[in-house]
Amino acid sequence: MIDRAAVRDTANYLRHVRPIDPDEITDYIEGTPHPAVVREALREEAFDLRLREREDGTFVPVDDAPVSPPGWSPTALPEAYAFAVEDLLVEAFGANWHTGESGERLRETLRNLKTDYLYGNDVEYDRVAALAYAIYHLPDYYATVGYVLDDLAENGLLDRTLRVLDVGAGVGGPALGLHDYLPDDAVVEYHAVEPSPAADVLDRLLDETGRNFRTTVHRTTAESLFRLDEDGDPDDETGASESADVGVGTGPTPILDEPFDLVVFGNVLSELADPAAVVDAAVDALADDGSVVAFAPADR
Repeated sequence: MIDRAAVRDTANYLRHVRPIDPDEITDYIEGTPHPAVVREALREEAFDLRLREREDGTFVPVDDAPVSPPGWSPTALPEAYAFAVEDLLVEAFGANWHTGESGERLRETLRNLKTDYLYGNDVEYDRVAALAYAIYHLPDYYATVGYVLDDLAENGLLDRTLRVLDVGAGVGGPALGLHDYLPDDAVVEYHAVEPSPAADVLDRLLDETGRNFRTTVHRTTAESLFRLDEDGDPDDETGASESADVGVGTGPTPILDEPFDLVVFGNVLSELADPAAVVDAAVDALADDGSVVAFAPADR
């Protein structure tokens, strides 16, 4: 067990002197732990210490200045994300996923899904629905969130260290948009809430994010997360790697014990039984200077 207090103290001292190198500070820690162990400890403490990891493996302080609007105006979904979705489609249906029976199945699934949305019917996801949804909605949801974030950035409300809760994260459009909107020197502790099979697609897409975008997928409902559903199971499963083991309401570091800087509801409020109660609970989970971002689709 590494002495985390010593890691933090050493990092806080060196941050004012030079980049923090795990190979160097191992000598300052009792027991001289392996540099890889020190590096992982620094990664897990980085958000609280306002440190970001550079490509060379050293850690440097995060700028205190808020994020400025980056001129968000995407013209296409980045290829890395598009290829990741196609990998999942090929895995599920083969190289010709877009033709024949599989292509028609995807199109019909999406038509039915959009019809249910339009008329307020119950919407249920399986893996095919999640993949069809990714084909249809990932690019526009990716773009949408950046224009909404502009409002926060223009008012100085977007810090370079962000603890984010993405409620109903779906296949990852808002998450990927947030990742690409923020500057390279931002550090994000990102928590996704997604109970449906869309979480499997989300997991794969989050693999494309950077080392300072630390992710956890909680496969639970918003109602269970906020303890609004008495029958809900408060335990969750964490999906993506590069993340601390955070339980919902259980364990040593429950997800709601620390406030969030940003809570996102991306095209999900219409699917909730009591959206007002969930949003109220989200507001209660905010930091004093935090923000709730909510947007909804125009299905017609």
